[in-house]
Amino acid sequence: MNNILSNSKGSGITPGTLHVLFSSPSGAAGFVTGSSVNGMEAWTTLGGVMLKDLEARSAADVVAGSEVSDLR
Repeated sequence: MNNILSNSKGSGITPGTLHVLFSSPSGAAGFVTGSSVNGMEAWTTLGGVMLKDLEARSAADVVAGSEVSDLR
């Protein structure tokens, strides 16, 4: 599993780089970009999967009774 996220502007954020807790993906994306951003669309995996798609895939797997095993 790859725990590195990047925003659509291409800056990678690795866990532990920044110690700030945000209440939403949009709040975190806004902090990084300095503007109002839809965090569910701005944050992607390195493979280009948007957070909203990753969340939908995860929810579908829970409904189906399986786990998300490959996020790439």
